[in-house]
Amino acid sequence: MSTLLQHYLNPLHIFCRLREIGLPKTPAIFLCQFYERAIFNPFLTNKGNFKNAAVHIHSTESMSNGSWLK
Repeated sequence: MSTLLQHYLNPLHIFCRLREIGLPKTPAIFLCQFYERAIFNPFLTNKGNFKNAAVHIHSTESMSNGSWLK
């Protein structure tokens, strides 16, 4: 999978785009957590597609406490 595609599928990138289009922080976090847990982790990371990703993926724990948003 290309580095560019990895970047666009990254939950943090999606969060930034949702905020950019005007979605409030709390709903954007909720949607990104759902996406990360339901789609990103099970289908994209378990198969090793992102082992050497250029973009660091924040853990679900750091997303849930909002520490990466500060």
